[in-house]
Amino acid sequence: MRRKFRNSLYPIFLWGILFTSCNQPQPVRFAGYRNIHFSNQGFSTGVIQMDAAFYNPNSYPMKIKDAHLNVFINHLPFGEITQDSLRLMPAKDTFFMPVSVKINLIDFIQKAASLSGSDSILLEANGSCKIGKAGVFIKMPLHYKSKEVLNIF
Repeated sequence: MRRKFRNSLYPIFLWGILFTSCNQPQPVRFAGYRNIHFSNQGFSTGVIQMDAAFYNPNSYPMKIKDAHLNVFINHLPFGEITQDSLRLMPAKDTFFMPVSVKINLIDFIQKAASLSGSDSILLEANGSCKIGKAGVFIKMPLHYKSKEVLNIF
């Protein structure tokens, strides 16, 4: 009798585990940046390298790959971020990922000149990445919007 009762609980237990583990993961959030460096790749192209901070709100670690974001300053296109390496995201924690923003130097100089006299800019990044666990990846949107204060002097 006991064995029969215990055996009938296994499918319920298994169903409960499958039901809770198959929930859609929450989107990763872009949390900021640090360590900004600029390098010149020719006359008209430059690269801004930085460590981008992301936050994983999920209660389990995941992997991130194939991040692609378009960056805008004051609603004007600034550059694009691409990152195709695979990184581990700790559960409920912030992690840093090195990224590169390719920019057109001529556009950059023109936009910098138009910002003179302004003490802040609106920085936006929109795109997507693939996040996954156990070899299964899904595409998730990434959005970041922040008003950044310029501390030039």
